[in-house]
Amino acid sequence: MPRLILTVSFVLCYLPSIFSLHLSSQEEIDNFPINFPNVVSINEPLIITGNDITNLDALSQIDSVMGNLTISNCPDLLNLDGLSDLAYVGEGIQILSLSKVEYINGFNKIEDISGGLSISSLDNLKQINGFLGLKNTYSLFITSCGLLTSIDGFHQLKEIISTMILAYLTNLEEIKGFSTLETIGSGGLILDEIPILVDTEIFESLRINEGQLFINDFSLLNFKGFKSLERIDGLFIIQNSDELVSFEGLENLKKIGGITSINNNNNLETLSGLDNLIPEMMNIFNIESCPKLSNCSIKSFCEALQLADEQISFSQNTQGCNSKEEVVEACMTINTLELDSESIIISPNPTDRFINIHLENKKNVSLKIIDQMGRVVYHLVDHTSSVYNLELIQKGIYVVLIEQDGKIITNKKIMVQ
Repeated sequence: MPRLILTVSFVLCYLPSIFSLHLSSQEEIDNFPINFPNVVSINEPLIITGNDITNLDALSQIDSVMGNLTISNCPDLLNLDGLSDLAYVGEGIQILSLSKVEYINGFNKIEDISGGLSISSLDNLKQINGFLGLKNTYSLFITSCGLLTSIDGFHQLKEIISTMILAYLTNLEEIKGFSTLETIGSGGLILDEIPILVDTEIFESLRINEGQLFINDFSLLNFKGFKSLERIDGLFIIQNSDELVSFEGLENLKKIGGITSINNNNNLETLSGLDNLIPEMMNIFNIESCPKLSNCSIKSFCEALQLADEQISFSQNTQGCNSKEEVVEACMTINTLELDSESIIISPNPTDRFINIHLENKKNVSLKIIDQMGRVVYHLVDHTSSVYNLELIQKGIYVVLIEQDGKIITNKKIMVQ
């Protein structure tokens, strides 16, 4: 029996790796280089959890973990420096419930985390300065770190395959990382309860969000930090963000694939910034309870209102955005050229069937008749006639919209009896 033990000890001492390892005390950590002097790789998970663990210095020889790396529930652990030179983690990294860790530095040699990175419930964490070499990760969660003031890492991160969540970071003031992030996958981006962040250039390279963009209680004035964003494939929800004034910065955004909800943003004044959304790609929009919101008649919404049936709703905002009818009416006046009111004559008005439109120059002219819900009920392009038959249009009040060379040259109300 003694010879068998010696043989096993000898093999362990000279193998470059060992299988899964669970370290649950400071003594076990301190004995690691004694028991495994040449081990540099853990072939399966490395789990570190224990009430008396204060440091990880004795683990500095480890350069790779093939499975998950979990450091959790170590109430006396002061830092993660002993593992800061790790070059590879095969699955995920979980750093959880460490009440005395103030800084996360290092981990700068890791380029990919296929199982995602989670940093959560670090009650005394103040700064994250590490992960400077990370380029891709499955997911990234930084949550429930109430004293965290700065994230100055992740300077090479380009892609998050699934989900990114920054949440419950009530003292976060600046983010200097993420400026190279270009794509977030199907899980989307969630920013929740970050009330005092002053940085406005957070996601300046982000072009594609394949999932939702959920923003709640977030201290942004506008969206200049999202200036490269081209599409949101899922939901777009922005709520309870009282610093928000406009959507300036989203001029490159063309598509929102899911429901959009804009609500309870007490200082939002205008929808400007969403002007370049493609109307045919605009899904259901609910815009409500923004008491200062008065400008909703921007190009994309005006065009979408002509296409959609009950897909865009406005309520409990202020005058101009308080109802769909108000927005439709405001849309009728935007980009209208000032002409002599006598140069375009529509008669008879009211009418029961035909209208005559006198227009001196009929070249490149299109005609739309729009109901009070913003729907186009009659549309003719490059039509040179002066007489129009409205017998298929139901009784009611409509707006006749005449465009020439892409510009609205008049809009007049008519009544069909």
